[in-house]
Amino acid sequence: MHDPDLEITRLDSNEPEPTSAPARRWSRGALWRAGLGLCVALALLTVALTSPGVAQAVLPALPGYAPTPTAQARVILFRHAVPWGTLTIDGHPLTVKQFTVERASPGRHTLRYAAEPFPTLTCVFSVPASTHDTCPIFTPRPEDLFPLPPARVIDLGIIPQALPQAQRDALLAVIQRGLGEASVPLTVLSGDHYADAADQVVIASSTISATLTYQLRLTPPGSPVSGSGCEFLCSVDATDDSNWEVWIPIRTQWRLSLPTGEQIITPSPAGVSGNNFIAEDIAWDGSWQVSFPPSKTQGLECAAANTSLGALLSAAHISPAEWRNIPSSQPWECLSLVTPEQTPLASSTAFLLYRFGALLAANDEAHGLFPALPVASPHERILARQIAASGS
Repeated sequence: MHDPDLEITRLDSNEPEPTSAPARRWSRGALWRAGLGLCVALALLTVALTSPGVAQAVLPALPGYAPTPTAQARVILFRHAVPWGTLTIDGHPLTVKQFTVERASPGRHTLRYAAEPFPTLTCVFSVPASTHDTCPIFTPRPEDLFPLPPARVIDLGIIPQALPQAQRDALLAVIQRGLGEASVPLTVLSGDHYADAADQVVIASSTISATLTYQLRLTPPGSPVSGSGCEFLCSVDATDDSNWEVWIPIRTQWRLSLPTGEQIITPSPAGVSGNNFIAEDIAWDGSWQVSFPPSKTQGLECAAANTSLGALLSAAHISPAEWRNIPSSQPWECLSLVTPEQTPLASSTAFLLYRFGALLAANDEAHGLFPALPVASPHERILARQIAASGS
């Protein structure tokens, strides 16, 4: 009995196959072999495409192929943002801070970031990335303190240099006014030390009024650090919900009023060229708001102390086993503790007090190491011991 959908042909027949047959008929054996071959081919293709190398070579050539984004391709980080900025992606608002991670869906997305008074950023990015994307990409530098994870980082562009000139000027005016209000009136007691206008250490013969002042120091174009991003102000990304932290370059100076009425303005501490930075919190509520808490200026004098003390150690060929600074609670003082190696005083610690621009030997061990250094007064020695106790 014949199957109506199949035609059985003798394999040993010598009769020629009709050339005018309207449709080709398959034998059961041929059909079975064709099905088996198809299954084998599909199995081999499946195995081949599970190999990353083969898949990357073959899949893009298939019609209509669209790659599936990897998990890393969907991770988007944002750099240079401020707390009061608003970020939307495809019209949906998001909260953004430094290193915010969003797992974007595959496809093309429109990003908008607005933070007055900075220019608004509107751009396009895709998942996975496309050559047609317009969002600026942040490229980390080797000197960056906090390396970013391996992911795409969109630069939202909120840096001081991006401000319109009028807003730059307004921000600088607020900063300089705040620095002026942060000036500290002090008194140099008779017998204590200070550095004069020639950077020479002098002993006060009577009580002297002194004021520690801070001036904004901007780097002119063409200077060694020009182009580093800090010739205007150094931006630090948002770290809380209310303020934008900015590193402000400043110069510290002493203004001394002598009993004779003479006014002395000391230069910036030797060796640091005024290259101090203080981190200040900046906010925007329609105008600039800058705060200068005293804690921000604590330890500034330690930079000058390090420079002066480093030169002394090098000149005396002394290798310290330990060298650490203890910032005073007062911004005009810093105590350096030095324990030298391979000297008779190896078991002792030298106290070196930096105060009013002068580096002083504040105990016998320091005087033994540096006999040419001015010796602290009894009052200054007491201060050094108090600072050392606060840092123990």
